Amino acid sequence: IGIAQAIAIVPGISRSGITTVMGKSRGLSREDSLKFSFLLSIPIIFSVLAGSIGGTFGSSISYGIGKGIIAPLRMLKNNNSKNSKKRSRTGEFINKYGEFSVFIAQLIGQTRTFISYPAGVLKFNFKKFVLYTFLGSAIWCALTLGLITFINGLWHKYKPLVEIHSGLAIIILFTIIIFISQIWIYIISRRTKKDSKNP
Repeated sequence: IGIAQAIAIVPGISRSGITTVMGKSRGLSREDSLKFSFLLSIPIIFSVLAGSIGGTFGSSISYGIGKGIIAPLRMLKNNNSKNSKKRSRTGEFINKYGEFSVFIAQLIGQTRTFISYPAGVLKFNFKKFVLYTFLGSAIWCALTLGLITFINGLWHKYKPLVEIHSGLAIIILFTIIIFISQIWIYIISRRTKKDSKNP
């Protein structure tokens, strides 16, 4: 039901509808499902709203720094031919998607932090920047809350089993962490080799 509430943040999805369906699938009556729809939506909506406003405010500051400080400094360095020809991944990403890259970046991990500076440097339309940032942050917060709710539900469901087999659970968790880290290292090493071949 918590996941349904998080999904319902996305525009176009009926919160009461998806909550009722999810509640009935878990054995609740229609009335109880509607109560959950109302009560559970309050903290989720406020959490998503607070996260979206905070993210938009912080990104707007970064946008201002990019436009008011970094952009003038770059203009002073335009005489350096090497710097002017050098294209970063962020620049290629922005050139590919334009102003909509701000929205996309809000959904992709670390780019959420760094997209605001080049957006300011390139002097994107500020109203569009705020809109895309807010919408992207809202979706990111909703998905994060949904994932946390899902994991929390799994934890309470399987907690007794984990406590009984705590040693095995630790070994499995450690194995998963090592496996994911090895995949991450492999991806980074491949990107590094690719960049070195194509300077």
